[in-house]
Amino acid sequence: MLRTRPSERPRARVRRPRLDAAFLVGLALLVGLAVWLKGEPPPGLPGEPDLAAHRGAPLLVVYGAPGCAACLVQWRGLEAALPQGLGVLHLAARASKTDVRAADADTARRWAASLGVPPGAVQPANLPTRTLPALVLRDARGRWRFEHGGPLDAEARARLDRALRAEGLAALAVPPAGTATAAAVRGAVGGAA
Repeated sequence: MLRTRPSERPRARVRRPRLDAAFLVGLALLVGLAVWLKGEPPPGLPGEPDLAAHRGAPLLVVYGAPGCAACLVQWRGLEAALPQGLGVLHLAARASKTDVRAADADTARRWAASLGVPPGAVQPANLPTRTLPALVLRDARGRWRFEHGGPLDAEARARLDRALRAEGLAALAVPPAGTATAAAVRGAVGGAA
């Protein structure tokens, strides 16, 4: 019997696909990065109204709901502190996490009355479960520059100030004495922040 050395044995050809999965994933990420760098805004949250009409200037999107005492307390603390030139849009979510009804024009009207803002400044939003209150700062192109869920603490306020300055706006004004704090929010909602 003839023996062949390992180097003399015929090798089986292994076929590799021209484009493997890792390459395709990398290509998709590269395309996504290129679109993002071009300045296209990401799509909004599911259930969020189209905010394309609000592009052209920075916009603070304030998420709240009728019956959310923490939302109301936070807005009262922010209202006087916002810089000039910043657009504000309120999105009214359903009244509670257990409420199965979708937010509608009536929900938006009730929330506008609670906030003391014109009804046109509030739009209904059928958002999935979201921590309320919540804030999102969008730049003039509609891209997210700041996002925070829950009461606005010192760290979140500092991040919001940096995002506002990056958009060419002034930072939040120093809150006057007696504005909303975490303790005030807990008291407004019966001990739960």
